[in-house]
Amino acid sequence: MRAPPVGPGGELLSGTGDRAAAEPEPAGAVEHDPRGLPGGVPLAVPSGEQGVAELVRVAGDGRAAGLGPPLGLFRGGRCLLTGGLQACESAGVGAWVGDRLRPFDQTATDRRVRNAVGEVPESVRLLLGLLADGVKLTPGGRLPRVVVRAVQQQRPDWYPLGRPASIEEDLLPLAALHDILRHVGLLRLASGVLRPTKAAGDEVETVRRLRTWFPPRGFSTRVAERAVALVVARGPLNTRELSAEVFPMLGHGWRRGSDPITVADVEQELYRLKLQLAALDLLSTSWRAWTAGPSARSLLPGVALLADLV
Repeated sequence: MRAPPVGPGGELLSGTGDRAAAEPEPAGAVEHDPRGLPGGVPLAVPSGEQGVAELVRVAGDGRAAGLGPPLGLFRGGRCLLTGGLQACESAGVGAWVGDRLRPFDQTATDRRVRNAVGEVPESVRLLLGLLADGVKLTPGGRLPRVVVRAVQQQRPDWYPLGRPASIEEDLLPLAALHDILRHVGLLRLASGVLRPTKAAGDEVETVRRLRTWFPPRGFSTRVAERAVALVVARGPLNTRELSAEVFPMLGHGWRRGSDPITVADVEQELYRLKLQLAALDLLSTSWRAWTAGPSARSLLPGVALLADLV
């Protein structure tokens, strides 16, 4: 599948146009809201508490006209009225500024930054650690039983039958993880021995390489990001519900052959991605529902933003 080509037009232009350069204003003279008031009359009032009171007085007119809040009411997200946030809310400006009046949340901001940088999924750490000293693969090129059972001990839900696993394919997410790590260059096979590459010792590089598994702007990446974001934001969803929610978020123009994609195509893609997303701790799946995995917000860059929007 491929995205449609983007044609010309619709560019966002910027520039000053015919606007003359503004002359510096005398200190303490006026504060100007370029959006103005109804009728195109710009708002200019004395600065200071008196000016703020005047801004509040005209707030009702501005809101009735669908305009934004008078800019002089806020600086750096702080209300300038005596009484602070409560006074601004009483003045009826909350509908304009929304979340901008919330106190700064350092913890949430730190978490968002960490998610943007990314963290190595625990299942990736687990397998890289088990292979740190090198492991000889089976004649069929798969992981030996000792590694399979060590993973099963930490990820029992990867083998729903509940009995001891014998081969790598008993733990299907493990087989997917093995393939992913070799494909992105975090594991290398040499003389029949599989061991982590030098890049696997660098967490930032590890995250970068894991992200290359999902091609930018690819159909599978768009489906994966939106599916993970939805279960992060809304909680567990079954496959049919998730497909129906993801489909309208993909945008127009996606085709399979000559036919536009349908919800059924999205559902098919989710089934194809299921083991990969489980292997990377993005989603946990069962026959009942898809739920967010421990790395849901911290691997795919688009998920953290989308989860706040859906």
